Amino acid sequence: MELLNSIGAVSFVVETELRIVEAQLLSGATRKAARALEAVSARVEEGAGFPGSDAFIARLRCWYLRQLGRPEDALVEARRAVDLAAQGGARFERAVALNDVAALTRDSATAEEVSAELAALGVVRLPVLPLPL
Repeated sequence: MELLNSIGAVSFVVETELRIVEAQLLSGATRKAARALEAVSARVEEGAGFPGSDAFIARLRCWYLRQLGRPEDALVEARRAVDLAAQGGARFERAVALNDVAALTRDSATAEEVSAELAALGVVRLPVLPLPL
């Protein structure tokens, strides 16, 4: 990360930090992920990041809230992630966030849309978020 920062590759640093938070959430390290997510969120709000990073952050907030057992708040973040991803042209990120919407609402039409979009993107499967913690 130091090397990436030293050459000004800020978007790569932000993506790496987001992937680390994603891995922490997938491994169940919720508290650790929360601190790291807030730090990287602040960087993106200050202008760092890449197209779709705001949607990525909203999706990770959704995952965090799901792990805390707050499905209503998680759904708000999932829908926000879908909207941000659509605005930013982040097709994969939109599909992953929409998958959360489908899981939280148990809406079969949304689940079918997710399946079709993931198939079109060549995605075989998504990771399973450990719930609840």
